[in-house]
Parts: sequence; structure tokens; C-alpha cells
Amino acid sequence: MLILLAPLSGANAEPLTARAANPATAEVSLASRAPALGDSCPRAKPEDIKGLCSYICDKKRDKKNGNETYPFRYQSHLFKIACTSRDDPEEVMNQKIQAFWKKHQSMLQCDALNFNVNNGDLIKYGVNNYFDEFILDVTLWGVDLNKIDPADGKTVLDYVKEEMEKKKGTALEASLKGYYHQLRKYGAKHRKDLPASP
Repeated sequence: MLILLAPLSGANAEPLTARAANPATAEVSLASRAPALGDSCPRAKPEDIKGLCSYICDKKRDKKNGNETYPFRYQSHLFKIACTSRDDPEEVMNQKIQAFWKKHQSMLQCDALNFNVNNGDLIKYGVNNYFDEFILDVTLWGVDLNKIDPADGKTVLDYVKEEMEKKKGTALEASLKGYYHQLRKYGAKHRKDLPASP
């Protein structure tokens, strides 16, 4: 059953799932079941990722599959390429999405004229488009929020903080603060707070 969360910045947010457990559980270990689930799913094509970027940009609702489970096109598209569906138990669904994210992390980039990071991280692109529902979904799915983006050398939390400074005193500042707190709640960190690479 879909549970709608409070919006991050006043919009009618419609996350795909909601998790009743402690946010710390968002960092689900992929060491056991998730890799096996991911291995059974064909590797996504570059055009699949471009489609995901496009749906995040236009925030298009899914009229064909639109219902409580797939209100937006990015949701139905991601479910398809991650080999999951609304018939999967929530735990399995999250694990499949986590496995997809891990398997394709180097591909999850968007390049657009309206994006201030060339070939930047997909989650940053969601922030750039002020897409509340997408930010809620990625935190609830438990995907990696601490990727150091090779495009700018920063994590998504670093990016949000910088954007907050740029938009300080504007109407967009509240949205960015909402993203910052949501991401931190589910384990996102600044690069300076991450363990040093071996």
C-alpha cells in the first residue's frame, strides 16, 4: 500500500514507497541478496539512462501506468529497467533498485543545458530540477547517497549545500533546505566526512 509522506517544500509529494523503519535502515547491505537480484537483470542501455534523465527533467506523470504505484514516468521507467514491479514485496523491490543503482552507478549521469554540472550525478539532477518526489524516492529506496561525482568531485550533499548558498534569501532556499535535511536523515554525507579512500 502506498503511503504518501509530507512534501519537502509544499508540493504534493508522491513517493513510490514509504518505510516505517528507522532511517538508518535505508543503508541496506547489498552484500547478500541484492547483488544476486541485480545479476538476474540485463544491463541497462545508455538510452535507458537518458530516458530516466528526461523524465526527471519534465516531471511527466505516467498517464499509461498512472496509479498509486506509478504516478510519474521516472518511476515506471526505473521499475522496468531495474526488473522490479509493484507486485514485488517492498523489501525485494528496494533491493532490486539498490542493486540496479550499484551496477549502473557510473552511468547514472545527466547532461542538460539546464544542469550546472556537466554529466553530473542523477540525484543532483533531481535536486537541480527541484523534483521533491524523486528526492523522497531515492532516500526511501536506500540507494547510495554518498557517491563522489567525478564530474565535480562532490557528493550530492555538498552540491545541495552549495546551491543553498547560491539561492539564499530566495524562494528556492526552503526547497533546498528540505532536500538537505531529507538526504542527511537517510545517511548522506559531505565528502569531507567520508572515510578516506584506501
